[in-house]
Amino acid sequence: MDVATATEARQIIKHLSGKVFTFKVGSQLFTSIGPEIIQEIQDTGAKVFLDLKYHDIPNTVRRAVESAVNLNVDMLTIHLSGGRAMCEAAIIGRGVARTLLLGVTILTHMTDNDLTEIGYRSTVSGGVLLLAELAKHAGLTGLVASS
Repeated sequence: MDVATATEARQIIKHLSGKVFTFKVGSQLFTSIGPEIIQEIQDTGAKVFLDLKYHDIPNTVRRAVESAVNLNVDMLTIHLSGGRAMCEAAIIGRGVARTLLLGVTILTHMTDNDLTEIGYRSTVSGGVLLLAELAKHAGLTGLVASS
């Protein structure tokens, strides 16, 4: 649900309730409405995938993950380019919760040329594989990967 308003989100939830069992809440919607939309989704019996792609210093990511877990989200994302220490901090933040912690590799819009321009010494596919290995060794529960 990459929409900007509560009205749009509520229309989607109403239309898809009972047909869709997990709703993705992205940055725009969460920034616009906040945690209340998560509760509204959960009140329908559906699960919540919080796709905020946390990417910051390890302590900040740990605390953000703790906050997301306290909202009882079922899945959430971190950006793997934050490195191993950040990934491990996210895992600590998750604690014993069953929340799936998904690592985002390379954003889907990026091309090999984009990576070269920012000094990345790999292709998109090579970067995805490298970051997937990082996620595996850090102990994340899944990936969001471009092809």
